[in-house]
Amino acid sequence: MKKNIIKLFVITSILIGFGSCRQITVELNKIPANTPPGANIYISGNFNYWDPGDARYIMNYDSVKGYYITLPVSFGNIEYKFTRGDWRSVERDKCGNDINNRVIEDFDQEKVTDKIESWADLEPLDCDSITIIVTKLPKNTPKNDELKIAGNFNAWNPANDPQYRLKKDPKSANYIVTIKRKQNPPLNELRYKIIRADITKSESDKFGNEMETRKIDLKQGNQISIQVENWQDLAEPSLNTVTIILDKIPPTTPEGSQIYLVGNFNNWVPDDRNYIFRKNKKGLYSISIPRQEFGLSFKVTRGSWESEAADKKGNNLENQDYNYSEVDTIHMPIENWKDLKPKLDNYITIIIDAVPKNTPASETIYLIGTYNQWRTNTSNYAFTKDDKGKYTLNLIRRKGDLEYKITRGSWKNQELNKDITRIIHDWDDTLKVQVKAWSDLQTDKKEMIRIEIAKIPQKTPVNALIYLTGSFNGWNPGDKNYILKKDFKGIYYIDLPRTWLKQGFKFTRGTSIMWEGNRYGKYIENRFYEGQDPILKLEIAGWEGL
Repeated sequence: MKKNIIKLFVITSILIGFGSCRQITVELNKIPANTPPGANIYISGNFNYWDPGDARYIMNYDSVKGYYITLPVSFGNIEYKFTRGDWRSVERDKCGNDINNRVIEDFDQEKVTDKIESWADLEPLDCDSITIIVTKLPKNTPKNDELKIAGNFNAWNPANDPQYRLKKDPKSANYIVTIKRKQNPPLNELRYKIIRADITKSESDKFGNEMETRKIDLKQGNQISIQVENWQDLAEPSLNTVTIILDKIPPTTPEGSQIYLVGNFNNWVPDDRNYIFRKNKKGLYSISIPRQEFGLSFKVTRGSWESEAADKKGNNLENQDYNYSEVDTIHMPIENWKDLKPKLDNYITIIIDAVPKNTPASETIYLIGTYNQWRTNTSNYAFTKDDKGKYTLNLIRRKGDLEYKITRGSWKNQELNKDITRIIHDWDDTLKVQVKAWSDLQTDKKEMIRIEIAKIPQKTPVNALIYLTGSFNGWNPGDKNYILKKDFKGIYYIDLPRTWLKQGFKFTRGTSIMWEGNRYGKYIENRFYEGQDPILKLEIAGWEGL
């Protein structure tokens, strides 16, 4: 056994010794014309741990031979690349793209001749193609879809031709495709789009709209970096539209009028039937339009420039300008029409010149009253806020007196007012009012009162819900916001602003036929309370009908 081991060692030593004596010369017959004069060219590979600036492997230069170096040949392939001393100046192909490692496999030859097409840090000089690099794809790009380039150089149909497929660079994760500069037949310019599978699955702008074809400037550069923002067939429709809602239109608007949106999206045509407002579920005029790359600028008309929307005094409005990326829904009140200027004598103006400091800036303030059957957020009765923080509303003058209150859109957030209702007389011209506090934003504990039910009728069903209703919620008997709670002793209670109780209230069991009554189940008058006690203890004698 020992003899065999010794014999194998001797043979191996001889072979290794023989291999180390063999050499191969690597020559360069061409280098880029823009190589800096006197620059050292290095060869780096698996024989020197890929050190790009190894001084032992600087290539020799001879005026006849050019650049050359002799490498020892060992057992196995030699892999290498050329540099000018670091990887930033590594060799590239003639268009500046990364290349695979060079490999020497045939060791029977004594010389290998190479040429360097370009350097990574210098502009390629002899490129006959353009490389397109896609640095970004939409997040919803299907993983298994094949990416291609379609253009006027392949009749917009790349089919299954491999030269038009985008390849993924494993290092950068970018997608790359190369297009020849010269086409047959010749083209004045190259146009293209990035697609998935076929042209029906084309790239789009970031909103999902069809985009103009991309162009290649044949005179500038050998590489183009682009980003694919979205796909036409995968764009989310809800993200591709902006909705414009008219919160208010003038009461002088003729019945049956068509209202149009006009702007830079339709060349400012004032009666474009593709842009007619429709009433939504809330009865408000609205329209949704596709987002565009450019900004949104618009006006509103009734079909002509003579009937465009105007301000309170009937003057022309400025264009409404927005950035598509920053808005989803635009709310806009229409005060007047240019051709239907109101006669101010026919109007009563209400001005709110002070509101509580805690009034939410984004909320609309409404008037409710006998004008609109006490509906809480009717758009035609919304106040308009000016730059100084004052709120104004013009009401058509009617015979008789008008009862009203001020809210932020519901009974729950109405003004806290000592009087049950405000009054407008038909001879008034301008009324200035102040809102002292909002019912839902009451912060002064002294103004709150707890109502406790000390006794309820014996016939009240077990676990029955008891509600409080009054002027503060439009006398809604089943308002879930005003269900009384139970404490650990089983006593019903609720906390309310004291001012509300001055306006009238009653208890119910949740419907219009289950109001509290006297002990015989008969009707009773509304309750009122103007005391100062922090707790008000009451009894319910009976329920109507029981």
